[in-house]
Amino acid sequence: MSTLDGKRFFVYVSYRPRAVALVPVNALSNSAGTFLSVRIRQDSRSYSEGEVKVEITIERVSTHLQFYSPLDIDAVYGCAGIIDYQNDTYIFLVTRCQYVCNFSELNKGQPSKPVFRVVQVTALSLTDSIFDSQAYRRMPGAMYDEVAQGDMDIYGITNPCTQMTSFLENGAFFFSPAFDITRNLQSQQLRSIVADDPHICDPDIKFQWNSTMLQVFTDYCMHMCGTSTRQQFESADYTVSLIQGAVESIYLPQGVGAQSNGSNSGAACFLISRSSSMRSGMRFLTRGVDDEGGVANEVETEVILVTPSLTMSHVQVRGSVPVFWTQEGLQIGSHKVRITRSAKATLPATKRHFSDLLSRYRRVNVISLLKQHSVPGDYGGVEAADPGMIAHGVGTSEADLGRFYKVMIDSMGLPKSLISFDEFDYNYEVRGG
Repeated sequence: MSTLDGKRFFVYVSYRPRAVALVPVNALSNSAGTFLSVRIRQDSRSYSEGEVKVEITIERVSTHLQFYSPLDIDAVYGCAGIIDYQNDTYIFLVTRCQYVCNFSELNKGQPSKPVFRVVQVTALSLTDSIFDSQAYRRMPGAMYDEVAQGDMDIYGITNPCTQMTSFLENGAFFFSPAFDITRNLQSQQLRSIVADDPHICDPDIKFQWNSTMLQVFTDYCMHMCGTSTRQQFESADYTVSLIQGAVESIYLPQGVGAQSNGSNSGAACFLISRSSSMRSGMRFLTRGVDDEGGVANEVETEVILVTPSLTMSHVQVRGSVPVFWTQEGLQIGSHKVRITRSAKATLPATKRHFSDLLSRYRRVNVISLLKQHSVPGDYGGVEAADPGMIAHGVGTSEADLGRFYKVMIDSMGLPKSLISFDEFDYNYEVRGG
């Protein structure tokens, strides 16, 4: 955990007026050290009109920290965001994490790029000190048999943000204090070339799951654009960008019979799976595209191969078929496909979806894994779909959906040099396997 020591923060609080401060661990021994202070503006509290405003300032440790008291909590790893909920405003702090891997472990000349999994998140009120004490933190409700573990603390006072913190602690959220984990390797490289300041972080909100929670800090950075205060804020890494997905690593030995051991390995293979935050939802309950072009179950998977002298990256994207459709039913295998909009009404959303993909990856090769032929009893028993029926969006089989998808691809009129379409009947190819 030593790679993160310089990126951890002590938590301090001020009671009159109420404020929460994040103090970098190395700022206390620095005469010019600064810290982040977050509070509610005293003239802005009007929940009925939705005008609650958060005030963010960068303060000097030597002159202002004396007005704060340290909170009895271990040093945190950053702020995951701020939300208004149930007539209060809460700041979310990553209090525990698990080291996963270091992308630059084999490249000694490069800065460290560690990745961590979120383990524990704490929510503090920006108006009340009731959840400041360790005794009021989320603990098993031993005194209340009917209350599930984690829902109530030992004094019977529930933190309203328990469900939110539990969601962030589900083991699927990752962050890095050293690089923009929301962007793939090529996107990071391109951003570093065109950026005016390499310290300015510009996360990809498509894969940044806490972008709304961090909106207050984003607005602050926009307001402070070009100032030394913004540079201080960005370089300190007070906030963490969270992706939801998976991060794994495999180290390969240098020769036959050799053992792979991190930095002593001949090569390393890293996998990052980034789930899109644009159209989230459970499988079978959320399908297809929305009007903004976001599709359900969209995941960008990046495989990075690293050697001491070379780094290579391969990216592929999967997601639900980008047309308007649903798949109803209670049991797997009985879910019936239903196309819900005509070709004319679907085309704008499909265009937005592929416009986003082309802007990111320049060229797209679409591989459809849908069944290519309907058979009796298959999602409604449509054996042969009429092309005219497909064009009007009334198909009821997986094959209908595939044909409708092809109609949308052709209707966009893009050259094959930009987008190509291939069909691979997955169910047919793996039949009997």
